[in-house]
Amino acid sequence: MNNIKLEDLTKDQLIEYINGLSLELEGAKLIIQRYEEQFRLYQHQKYGSKKETINPSQLSLFNETERESDLSIEEPELVEKNEVETKTTKKPRKEKR
Repeated sequence: MNNIKLEDLTKDQLIEYINGLSLELEGAKLIIQRYEEQFRLYQHQKYGSKKETINPSQLSLFNETERESDLSIEEPELVEKNEVETKTTKKPRKEKR
């Protein structure tokens, strides 16, 4: 920035100087807006939600087991156990001397 003594300027020169500073400020605001938008886009690209794509030829892999399975064989029934067996052991006590 220029080192201008404002006391030495006339009223018209001050107005012109202020207008120049205003234009400079508007330009700086536009640059900041552009950088903020780039930053937001970068954050969204890096941390935003991502869409996973699946190759259609790979979808057939999920159905391979069903195609290969024998449907004539019945599945075994699951038997639930009501009681859970637990075994507790006590630690041996240390003798006092």
